[in-house]
Amino acid sequence: MAKKLMTLMFNKGNGQLIGGYETDNAPKTVFENVRLKTLEYDPDLWYYRGDYETGGLVAIPSTDDSIIDEEQLDINVGQTIYTRYPVHKQINIIRKALQNMWGAGAPKEFLDMCSFIDDEINRNNARKEVYGTDNTPYVYVTKEEIEENVRKRMNDE
Repeated sequence: MAKKLMTLMFNKGNGQLIGGYETDNAPKTVFENVRLKTLEYDPDLWYYRGDYETGGLVAIPSTDDSIIDEEQLDINVGQTIYTRYPVHKQINIIRKALQNMWGAGAPKEFLDMCSFIDDEINRNNARKEVYGTDNTPYVYVTKEEIEENVRKRMNDE
């Protein structure tokens, strides 16, 4: 790619880089509390590192493996945790631990919540049982069947 005239935006208070755009495609909005710096470089080969005063252009390595993005690491670990323990499972584990710890001495609101959740889970399980029988007009698809169908479509059996 060729060099482009890029305008970088920095927080006026602390000088930290907050974004940028091609100068030719400048937004119509006038930004307050922002300092601008315009540089010409190839954004496919270079990136800006640092703050307004001391930062500068740094070459992007030919293999991008040397850049470790903390935010992406946090996203990855969050997805790993969520895959194993979706939020509803986490909450149910905590709920059951509190039930065991408090027993009958738990706050009324907590006991009411637990009763409501248990009732809804039981009602949902009953629905699944009814929808799963052969003599209903419904086609009930289980989670396992969905996963199996996805694996088949991806040739990942």
